[in-house]
Amino acid sequence: SGVIQKVEAKGSATAPLTLRQRIGFALTRRFGGVVVGDAGGLTYPAGTQLPPGTSTEVVRPADLPAGY
Repeated sequence: SGVIQKVEAKGSATAPLTLRQRIGFALTRRFGGVVVGDAGGLTYPAGTQLPPGTSTEVVRPADLPAGY
């Protein structure tokens, strides 16, 4: 679809985002960014442009299908 999807996985229903995550996610949504290092894996290699408006979905255990 051409839309970049960012996901932050949390290990519990109550695990908070860190201060840096809250700030960084808001800045990425507003200004966009660039993937650095190998954090994006094969899907988003280093240098991949993240356009303004790129949001981050926070996924928690209750959001996963049974058996994960």
